[in-house]
Amino acid sequence: SETLYWIKSDGSIHALDLGGGPPVDSVLVAPGVIESSVLLPAGLSVQAGPAGIAVFDDQFLIVADSSSNSLLSVRRDLPDTVAPLAGLLSTVPGYSDGAGGAIRFNFSAPVPLLVDAFGFVYVGDSGNHVLRRVELGAIPESVTLTGSGAPGDNSGPLTVTELDTPSGRAASCTGELYLVEAGVGGLGGHRLVSLAIGAEWQEVADTFEAAWTQAR
Repeated sequence: SETLYWIKSDGSIHALDLGGGPPVDSVLVAPGVIESSVLLPAGLSVQAGPAGIAVFDDQFLIVADSSSNSLLSVRRDLPDTVAPLAGLLSTVPGYSDGAGGAIRFNFSAPVPLLVDAFGFVYVGDSGNHVLRRVELGAIPESVTLTGSGAPGDNSGPLTVTELDTPSGRAASCTGELYLVEAGVGGLGGHRLVSLAIGAEWQEVADTFEAAWTQAR
């Protein structure tokens, strides 16, 4: 069946079955589960803030939690089963690549996530204004693909590209990655950009700012 997974501000995660007939919504992770399973054991007395979601494989979802600035794994086949996945669990945002607990994120909703055919997770680190790639395994590892860590609008090779609050994503059949920028930093953004990973990106629509303003 076709299933759409979505997140709610109360910390719950839902599965919407679209496989024929009227859509059927079910609660995959109930409110309070992320807090009791992940946040409180890490010493964080905050409400969960799921801000992005992606399907990883037949068993797992990946969820970006803005309260702990981390990635979580969620079982698709076992309700209320959540565990830390990547990034230091902390209410204090950070920015660093590396392995395991050295990974620091700065998440503000929404957080765009995308999983490719090789199992790499592309993370729009919204608060750090960068696009990062996380390789999962016994010890997750992350690298920054593009963005300087500060908002901006420079274009060209990925090594000099600047982003302003990546907030949405999609991929084409030819392997291009598309990002929408919210422009919260005020130094760029309001663009739809195409990223050729390993090469360079180009702006797809300079006029996206007008469309974004109307959509808000």
